[in-house]
Amino acid sequence: MSMCSIVQFVLHYFEKCLRQPNPNQQYFSIKVKIEDSNKVEHIWLTEPSFDDDNNLFGVVGNKPIDVKSVKLNQNIGIDKDLVSDWMIIENGRLI
Repeated sequence: MSMCSIVQFVLHYFEKCLRQPNPNQQYFSIKVKIEDSNKVEHIWLTEPSFDDDNNLFGVVGNKPIDVKSVKLNQNIGIDKDLVSDWMIIENGRLI
């Protein structure tokens, strides 16, 4: 199983925690694959959220190097199939 497949498999946990965080969860971020022409880059989104239709949104959290279709601090929506990683900080630890 590829790493992206594993991430997709456990994405439901991230989504559940994001929708109903416990008091010990201080930070959420999600990494997504961005394609621009023939360039690909994996970029962290801060302030991730899911709408009522289960669409994923976030703010570009690191300056893109190779892709030009997104910019730092830009709000974007993206397909959940393009998620390549996620993180939650809980009790000061990465989970």
